[in-house]
This record gives sequence, structure tokens and C-alpha cells, in this order.
Amino acid sequence: MSTADFGAVLPVPMSAPGKNRTCARGFGNPTGLSLYGREIVVVGFGPVGQGVALRARDLGANDTVVDLDPVRLIQAQHHGCRVADFDDAV
Repeated sequence: MSTADFGAVLPVPMSAPGKNRTCARGFGNPTGLSLYGREIVVVGFGPVGQGVALRARDLGANDTVVDLDPVRLIQAQHHGCRVADFDDAV
């Protein structure tokens, strides 16, 4: 399976409730890989980004949050996520 195939499998969620589980299953089921110990970057810490970051952390990933809004970066730090500039995170 190439990386181009994952674009169709991972839909962009539009609302927060329950979407974090959908994203985790959307990654884990087709790839058969675990998020445990992996470095992930979540761009945006809105309702959906927050759910994805926290769910990935629950699954053992090391998450870094990137956002333009300093208030959301403080929220991410409050939830235990690392924060960084986009250039530093990628």
C-alpha cells in the first residue's frame, strides 16, 4: 500500500464528538500499525485537533501541537501536549 492510498482512508472530521476514535481506527485498521511510541504532529488544536491529539496520546503516541493561536497553544500545554512552531515540528 502506498502513502497515496491513505488519503482516501483518512477523512477530515468536521466535528469533535467521537471523531478522535474514527481517526485512530482510520489509521490503525488499514495500516496495521500502532501509534505507540510514534511522533505525531497535530496541526490546529480546535475541537477536532484536541480530540485527535488526546486520543493519540492515550494510544501511546508522542504528540506535538502546532497552532497559530497562542491561547490554543496554552490549552495544548495544559492538556500535556508539546507545542512547537511548524518548522520545528516537521
